[in-house]
Amino acid sequence: MKTFKQRVKDCEILSGTHINLNDPSIANIVAHLDFDYIWIDMEHSYLTLPNLLSHMMIIQNAGKPVLVRVPQDDLTFTKKVLEMGPDAILFPMIRSKEQAEKLINSTLYPPYGNRGYGPGNAIKFGIEQSSVYCATNHENMCRFLQIEHTDILECLDDLCEHPYIDGFIIGPFDLSGSVGELENVFGDKTQDVIKRSVEIVTRHGKSIGLSTGATDAESIIKWHSLGINMISAGSDLGMLANSMKAMSETLKKHHGNS
Repeated sequence: MKTFKQRVKDCEILSGTHINLNDPSIANIVAHLDFDYIWIDMEHSYLTLPNLLSHMMIIQNAGKPVLVRVPQDDLTFTKKVLEMGPDAILFPMIRSKEQAEKLINSTLYPPYGNRGYGPGNAIKFGIEQSSVYCATNHENMCRFLQIEHTDILECLDDLCEHPYIDGFIIGPFDLSGSVGELENVFGDKTQDVIKRSVEIVTRHGKSIGLSTGATDAESIIKWHSLGINMISAGSDLGMLANSMKAMSETLKKHHGNS
């Protein structure tokens, strides 16, 4: 059976969803659904590090890979996440080659990078051998950069050549803001940047993903048709809010006004 890393390297079609809420029941639910990976968001959510560790343990024990998006340019926070042992890590809002290389180096132990030593849950707190983990993590964990600003196009070809960058994930909303049309993700300007990004990344034979809160078939089909092989769609928070809103409207319509 292929590892998540190998599936990413082979540019397979992969589907995931986002976790933003802290209840561990959510992790248990999504871990047993037919997702290829679970994205836990530490950039925009109110999740704490203990929440993250709880979610990660549940999901990984169910045999599903965990992708963690870390806060922007926060090396100390990133180190704590790495020591939990995620299957993949995602750096948001990349705008330059120098920024990207600094962040990627922080995920790699010497001699490949400058990551500080201190694996915790990644080696089951010492039950597993740290020497094996340190010697193989550069090969086993996926590293993604997020395309959220037009500036990245200037260095995207170079970044695609980096041996420890496994793929890129488009953030269409921030990308639309960088072209002056915030939220107009299907506007011509944003779509042009997305199409150029997809062309560059796929030409280099690397995975290209996209994160969206949308769950409708029309949106998913549109994104898939652009050549995007990884789509992270919907979220626990969004689906809960939408479901509860629909139920409140149904109650008011068929019961509250009777």
